[in-house]
Amino acid sequence: MSQVVGMKRKAPGASKVAGALEDLDAAVRQEERARAAAAAAAAEVAAKASRAALPSGSAPSFIASATFTGAKAGYYFGSGAQGVGYYLDPRRDVEPEPPKAEQKTLDPEDLLREAEEATKEQEVFELLDVKGLRRLMLSFERKYKANAQMRMKHGDQPERFMESEVELASEIKRLFIIAGSPELYPELVNLSAVPTLLELLRHENTDIAADAIDLIRELTDSDVVEDNEEEAEVLVEALLENNVLELLVQRLGSFDESVDEEATGVFNTLSIFENLVEVKPEVAEAVVEKTKLLRWMLSRLKPREFTSNKQTVSEVLGILTQKSTANQTALGAQGGIDVLLTSVAPYRSRDPASHEEEEFMENIFDVLSSCLLVQDNKQLFVEAEGVQLMLLILKRKKSIARAGALKTLDFAMTKYAPAVEQFVAFTDEGGGLLGLKVLFTIFMGRTKLKKKESSIDQEVEERCISLISSIFQGLSRGSKRDRVAAKFVENEYEKCDRLMEIFLRYRGSVIEAEDRLEQQAAEDEEEVDQEELLLSRMDAGLYTLQQSAVVIGHLWNIGDMGIRRRLLMLLHQKGCALSMVREALQDYHDNIGTGDSEEFSKQKRRVMRLIEAMHKPSGENGKEGWKDEGKRK
Repeated sequence: MSQVVGMKRKAPGASKVAGALEDLDAAVRQEERARAAAAAAAAEVAAKASRAALPSGSAPSFIASATFTGAKAGYYFGSGAQGVGYYLDPRRDVEPEPPKAEQKTLDPEDLLREAEEATKEQEVFELLDVKGLRRLMLSFERKYKANAQMRMKHGDQPERFMESEVELASEIKRLFIIAGSPELYPELVNLSAVPTLLELLRHENTDIAADAIDLIRELTDSDVVEDNEEEAEVLVEALLENNVLELLVQRLGSFDESVDEEATGVFNTLSIFENLVEVKPEVAEAVVEKTKLLRWMLSRLKPREFTSNKQTVSEVLGILTQKSTANQTALGAQGGIDVLLTSVAPYRSRDPASHEEEEFMENIFDVLSSCLLVQDNKQLFVEAEGVQLMLLILKRKKSIARAGALKTLDFAMTKYAPAVEQFVAFTDEGGGLLGLKVLFTIFMGRTKLKKKESSIDQEVEERCISLISSIFQGLSRGSKRDRVAAKFVENEYEKCDRLMEIFLRYRGSVIEAEDRLEQQAAEDEEEVDQEELLLSRMDAGLYTLQQSAVVIGHLWNIGDMGIRRRLLMLLHQKGCALSMVREALQDYHDNIGTGDSEEFSKQKRRVMRLIEAMHKPSGENGKEGWKDEGKRK
């Protein structure tokens, strides 16, 4: 910020810069005259090259002319035996020049389009320096002012300001070269170019505004500013100080997406928000707080018809809500949970029609999951029957949306009993418990979730363990929890076998990560960094290890002797002991959270009860030996 302020402070009193700009004015004019002359020469060459062939003798062989009056098809100008004039080109036949067609009057949009095409054809890539930047900006300022004056004088006569509009559009296109030299951004800010550039966002001509937006998008593109972060911050600060967020949102509402060019303007505007957040992450909350962008995006998601801009909206929405509790809360307060559920509802009966639509669907599930980190949004989700919708999506076995639905349920049910109650109570047409049936079918691997990533099986495994853990923690003692426990007795305890297999596999993965880090530290003769150790354990699956231990603890605590014997047998078969489960639970207990939060305290007490239950042998099961036996494997 200090850099920007300092630079802007110099600008008003920088007489040397102002003088230099004025001195360059003549040079700019001279350059433009040279460019015009070159264009005229090119036109002459083009005219000669386009002469049409005609039968010999159908035109005079010589046309007297004291001076050159322009190119004539099939002739060349020169001095010969018949004097000075136009001689028939002997290399090709020609026919008489047809009468000149009446010149079509072009409207402003046609002229702008032609100017843009001409700019693309004549574009020359060159290295830009400070002097060139100043000359470029001086020309731009002059064209902008000329257009503003012509519009002010002849606002109701488009033909009078048409030419200045075309020149301004062409000048904006020339500014794209600046994106190739991001190191010059501080100088661009010093030249007070940002306010003028942003004024174009208010321009009455939508095409001019769209061009300016495209330019800002290019200047802030992540690929452009990647190696010039400090310079990019200077430009972004200047844009923010001049209300770029408000101006962009204001312009966004005026675009008509049924027009291709304006639909592109919407895409470019959304891309700018993404670029700004990448340079300055705090922009994510600022744009939601200061503008109506969030409301606009939610309204843009409502139409059922899918478009590429709808997919872009979902991407930007994901960026804004990913790490911001304030934005997640704002989305819920503006009715966003209902909108998101409506957006994914069609996929309970059909798959996305294209790869782009599939990305849109996944983005919406990601936004939903992020927003369900907020407790108030969990309540809105339950009230909108989001749990039922996710189960209906999961019920369709070949649905590509199942992975997203499973993830959303995981976030909704974590530490939220009402969602758990709704999940367990939801029945299908035959009166069966659809939630438990669908979940345990996926848990046992009897249906595969369709997704392009190879890691989907591991993700599904982790989601299922987390959901089962949430169910046990969210249900109080009684018939509902007993009904869940009964699932682990079915088919000769097959779900106990699956649960213990997951617990032991993830435990081995975590221990392997610990040993690898300790070995590396020993080789480097350094102590193990505890933060690095925790991250390494998390990457190896610590959370899933702990949640599977929680499920084992709840099954043990229920007191069913058949389940207890099965769990012990499975541990002993691998040379393990119940103490390993207690160890994982204790680790989970110690890292639940700190502070005076009642939620943390309640959760710790629940986990401690599970640990204590494993220390209490009872009846015949006491002699099974769930003591601290066995070595760490």
